[in-house]
Amino acid sequence: GGEIVKWIGNLFKAKEQVGILTDEVNRYNSAMANAQKRAGEEIGQLRTLRARAEDVSLSMRARLAAVEELQKKYPAYLGNLTKEEILAGRASSAYKQLTQDILAAARARAAQERIDELAGRQIQEQRGATADTNFMRRNREAYNVAIQREERRRQLRELMDDEGIVWRSDYADEWAELRKLQDTDKVLIAQFNQRNERLGNHKKNIAAYEKQMQSYTGVINQAADAMERLEYDDKEAEKMAKPQLKQEQA
Repeated sequence: GGEIVKWIGNLFKAKEQVGILTDEVNRYNSAMANAQKRAGEEIGQLRTLRARAEDVSLSMRARLAAVEELQKKYPAYLGNLTKEEILAGRASSAYKQLTQDILAAARARAAQERIDELAGRQIQEQRGATADTNFMRRNREAYNVAIQREERRRQLRELMDDEGIVWRSDYADEWAELRKLQDTDKVLIAQFNQRNERLGNHKKNIAAYEKQMQSYTGVINQAADAMERLEYDDKEAEKMAKPQLKQEQA
């Protein structure tokens, strides 16, 4: 419906800020296509039963069988109508509501499917963020020392550039020690900076996934009444099927 179109439009507006949202639109469209296919099959079966119930060219027995199946499958929508009303085609409002609810439920199922996957991806991001945070916490002191040594190397290089070989006798021992640790310091600084950048990406993705899941939750909430009616129908149909199953097994 209009809310879905509006939501997808908002995702496209945000894609320049958070790149993963573009991919999420495609994933949602795929989930929605699958859900709509299932909804289309159910709506098709509904139309077939309705046509059979209202077709005066059929026997009354065949028409009543269609009515009974409709009322058995959808008591929340057709259970309060008489068989005569359904046979006479005076159930248009109920059919319209039922069709709308089936489509709304399809959107909600697609949204729930995306929430389930996004929640898993968010957990992965959270684990990555925790690992990077722990690494930085363990190595922050060593990183700060490595940064200080790198700054001292820079200072000594400037002295060397300005004074040529004169400074070597004054700073030779210090320079020798700094040179020994230069490669180790570079590795640690690179790793620390890489982890820090990756942590920022983890946090950005976690926030983006959360925002997307909240949007999907809104879709599900909008379909709450429809889902409740359809779930009621499923439960009632299951209740009616149990005695019939016992009779067949007897």
